[in-house]
Amino acid sequence: MNSDKSQILDLLRSQGDDSKAQQADQELPDQVDTDRDAGLLSKVGIDPMDLVKKLGGGGGLGGLLGGLRPPTAAPARSRRRRRPSRSASPSRS
Repeated sequence: MNSDKSQILDLLRSQGDDSKAQQADQELPDQVDTDRDAGLLSKVGIDPMDLVKKLGGGGGLGGLLGGLRPPTAAPARSRRRRRPSRSASPSRS
């Protein structure tokens, strides 16, 4: 996954990791590839797989903004069987 270095820095700062953000700013390239730059990410204390999860896997700020995720299908409603109505209609013989 490719990410802008600024997204990673924002993520670290939002977690209160200012020292990691400063180190990442010095060590990481402007465009970070989690596969190619896994060693550099680990060096600044970032797990590449966690980064993919936190940034939403699409290069966006999905995990940064309060854990927002892409919409999913609504849960299926349970379908209860309707009982036949007990109306006052005459019964059939």
